[in-house]
Amino acid sequence: METKTFTITVFSENRVGLLNQITIVFTKRGLNIETLSVSQSAIKGIHKFTITLQTTEDEIEKVVKQKKIYPGYVFIQSKMNDKIRYIVRNTP
Repeated sequence: METKTFTITVFSENRVGLLNQITIVFTKRGLNIETLSVSQSAIKGIHKFTITLQTTEDEIEKVVKQKKIYPGYVFIQSKMNDKIRYIVRNTP
């Protein structure tokens, strides 16, 4: 299966150990995070974690389905292109 660039955005309350829990989801599957950005969102008390990685569509679907393990997260899956990259980077 073809490897593509994917972006996953996670919105959650910021708490101790959260970043570690998010990265473990990828590490357990042997996936390399290419970029990781964390910032406050427009919603008070909620942070935005933006992750990009190269993988197959099957693998990214498995990762996104793990959202059930961590209640309170919102995983947004999208195929990367210039328009999506702009929206993700410029959404508060």
